[in-house]
Amino acid sequence: MAPRVLAVVAAATLSVGAHGNSDEAIAGLNAWFKQEYESHGLVLKVEARRAAGNGGGYGVYALDDIEKSELYLEIPQTMTMSDSLTRQRGLYADLVDVSNPLDKLAVTLIHERWVVGAASPFAAYIAALPQEFDTLQYYSAEDMKELKGTDIEDTVRRTRSTWRELFATLTRTVFKPNSDRYPAAVFTWENFRWGMSVLHTRCIWVGGRPSLVPMLDMINCKELPDKAQVHKTHSEGGFANTYAPSFFEKGDEVFENYGQTNRIYFVNHGFFLEDNSHDCLSLPLQLLTRPKGAARMSGIETVMMANKIRWENAHCIKPTFKQRELPLFPALRAWVYDNATRMGKWVKERPVPRLESKVSNVNERAALGLIVDMCNAFLAKLPTSPAEDAAILADPAIGFRKRMSVGYRLSQKKLAMVVIARAQELQGNLGPLTEGELEAQQNKGKKKKKGKKKKKAEKKDEYDLLLEQDDETTMEDVLKERGVDEDEAPAQEETMLGKLSNALFGGDGDQQAVDLDEQCEEVPEDAAGRSDGAEDQKDKKKKKKQSGDKTKKKKKK
Repeated sequence: MAPRVLAVVAAATLSVGAHGNSDEAIAGLNAWFKQEYESHGLVLKVEARRAAGNGGGYGVYALDDIEKSELYLEIPQTMTMSDSLTRQRGLYADLVDVSNPLDKLAVTLIHERWVVGAASPFAAYIAALPQEFDTLQYYSAEDMKELKGTDIEDTVRRTRSTWRELFATLTRTVFKPNSDRYPAAVFTWENFRWGMSVLHTRCIWVGGRPSLVPMLDMINCKELPDKAQVHKTHSEGGFANTYAPSFFEKGDEVFENYGQTNRIYFVNHGFFLEDNSHDCLSLPLQLLTRPKGAARMSGIETVMMANKIRWENAHCIKPTFKQRELPLFPALRAWVYDNATRMGKWVKERPVPRLESKVSNVNERAALGLIVDMCNAFLAKLPTSPAEDAAILADPAIGFRKRMSVGYRLSQKKLAMVVIARAQELQGNLGPLTEGELEAQQNKGKKKKKGKKKKKAEKKDEYDLLLEQDDETTMEDVLKERGVDEDEAPAQEETMLGKLSNALFGGDGDQQAVDLDEQCEEVPEDAAGRSDGAEDQKDKKKKKKQSGDKTKKKKKK
């Protein structure tokens, strides 16, 4: 069954929780976009329409069949809003001390909408932007109560404070001293928050610059058959090019998958995907009690520093538990290391121990146990049970914000249960080898003949194979198939995909989607998405060279 989207309500033109668009404004956008697009000799393949089953929002639809990997949107960068417009309007010098390019573009957008107005070449595009938002920046204290205990509270508090401080600074240093360019009636807090919300819900990186890209920023998000392929906008010859992630038949709605976690989706766009293969559980080390002993703490902090792990940060744990997706594991291995005396000396060792791979089976089992402890501590902080959340969501009278908050909270409980089940499964695949036994076995192996040593090196235990395999099972698969029954995990009964969709929307909720764009601040253009052939070829050559170097060393020995 195709993945379904959980938060599908009022998903207006640009992002969930954004509203204020009209059919007339969208028609104006289509007319302007078609005229500009075709003036460059391009063939238009999509248009914006009211999206079916999307809470009255809008989406982008195919005007003809679009093949997978086909270039279906090639938008001239002159049709996008970026720092080029900031310079053109003579605003760049005023904003030279503003470090975040999104903030500069937000000021430019406000100026373009209210100061330049109808004379702007982007007037039709700006008219189609949402006029209001229901994202977390607009939630009241009452709205935020449902998010108590989640990883959202502190993030929203910090972001609100940052925006307020930025507005106060800009008002004092830019707006008031240059009131001819920045009229006080225009550059108000409400208009500033609107501009920032537009940028933080829609901006897309093009050629290393945050940009507002008409039409592309109206494409809704959905997981497609190829889950590994996520959206990337290519800057090619002065165009912002997008290649189809899947086949779309004429009349179909076009979707992109931006490959983000639900936390990023919810914080920046106000929605989340129910079955998100890119999701992870954000857990801070502060959920654990710090171990006693100066030597032990010194060792832990040394490993954390070497791996750039911070106490106060939340760390992403994916249910797949692949080694490359476990940045927190070195700290956890140090946490349960059995030789405190040796740990106290790590700070002077060169190179500094990083514990990037398994120390021993005993140590690894204990580290996995810490993840289970962190998940249980996280679940204990939440104010309601899964059954209570399901009952709240079953009430058709609850408002949009409460529905989103409770739904997100329930999805995080489900994810925590999946992580617990996966950690316990991996614990069961570890033998009782201690650190001393492992070291003795390694020393014994060094004395063996080369042939036998090579054979031993190639042998991997079941735990290592589990970490390396490409596990694409869903959260529901894990809960069903990996030993989490109703007695062990009462949360399961109320969090199955079909029941949850019924509670939220009625019916099965199949094939629903929400609107989003790439999150500009946390995912630059090259950080996620489609890698080009040149990069793949380069990686292959590098691996081949490394393999050749190892062979030469062996021959030399």
